[in-house]
Amino acid sequence: MKFRLYLAWLAAVLLLVACEGGNGGEGGKGNSNGDGPKEELPDNPNNPDNPDNPNSDSQGGATLPGVTTEVDYVYPGKTWEKTTFEECGYSDCGDQIEEFVKTNGDVTSLFIAVKGKELYKYGSMTTTYYIASSRKSLCSMLYGIAVDRGIIDLNTTIGTLIELGIIREDIDEGDIKGLLDIEKTATIEHCISARSGVFHQASNSGSTLDNPENVPPRGSKTPGTYYMYSNWDFNVSGAILDGYMGESIYDMFEREIAIPLQFEAWNRSKHSYSGDTKKSIYPAYHFKITAPDMARVGYLMLRKGRWANNNQIISEAWVKKSTSIISTRQETDSSYFGYGYMWWVLDRKDEPEDFQGTYTAIGAGGQYIMVIPKLDMVLAIKRNQDELTTSFGSADTYNIAKLIYKNRLY
Repeated sequence: MKFRLYLAWLAAVLLLVACEGGNGGEGGKGNSNGDGPKEELPDNPNNPDNPDNPNSDSQGGATLPGVTTEVDYVYPGKTWEKTTFEECGYSDCGDQIEEFVKTNGDVTSLFIAVKGKELYKYGSMTTTYYIASSRKSLCSMLYGIAVDRGIIDLNTTIGTLIELGIIREDIDEGDIKGLLDIEKTATIEHCISARSGVFHQASNSGSTLDNPENVPPRGSKTPGTYYMYSNWDFNVSGAILDGYMGESIYDMFEREIAIPLQFEAWNRSKHSYSGDTKKSIYPAYHFKITAPDMARVGYLMLRKGRWANNNQIISEAWVKKSTSIISTRQETDSSYFGYGYMWWVLDRKDEPEDFQGTYTAIGAGGQYIMVIPKLDMVLAIKRNQDELTTSFGSADTYNIAKLIYKNRLY
């Protein structure tokens, strides 16, 4: 009898515990039938169920085939690790790419990296012909470092920079008039986005300034309101960077990017300023780097400024801002690309979703560093301008990526 009473008492206790657990205790937390409020996870970055934890399975849902997660990131060392089309989720289309580049342009070098590994290469991997206006995107990256460190304030005006002695006043002689008062109100940000409104001559050719009929009258545009692809803007941006850093742009690039990224063929002695200083005192800063090293630059941007061993070389915020559209493709008169901080940014909503967010460095004659974040892909292309018989535009580089994309296995 006592034993049966004990069993009854035990059953009652167990039933009571079960009921309290099912109702979730105070506030109804943990209700398994979904009718009550769900228990909130503690705000612990190390909790495996916390979406902010990089090791969480909750980040952005399931990982898509061929897409690398942060914990899987691979970085090149002294050389690039190789991968295959199949490993990256594509059928082998190497022959198609080779036929395309042979048919469409005098490509000296083509290097394609996917997921941080060498997918495909064509031509010479050691040539260091200059990369023309792709230099401007390298300058943008160095600006990110200087701004991140609080050295440069993008709101500083040209007039203030002259007063502080960061840069000198430009040429004011003969037919070349010095900077106007309104032009001196242009800020550094205006210059790195090609919206300064300064139409002073540049020391080198290769921009809209080469065609006077397309250049508005001096002083007619308020700084920040008008886009014009001007080498004066880009060259003064280099001079400003030199002035603030107290060193050559090449020395800064070597220390901050070439060495940390383990460039395979960097040679500081091959780099020097150029331009006609009788037109403008701000020279051009051309770079000479190989296709694999151009791809390293693109891969640093793809990884949002971070390199191996958690080395945040450029802030993620700068990478995002510099590759965001400031001037639309209608303003730049381009079929595909708008403009950010010296990067060309895809501005076509009718392009496939996997290509949205694409941006590229573009240099005359066919020098490209194209980054396609959603495909985890970087393409670097070089052409020898002394031996060109065909044209090879940014659309051609873009079409190589689309050719690969058409061969996806998923």
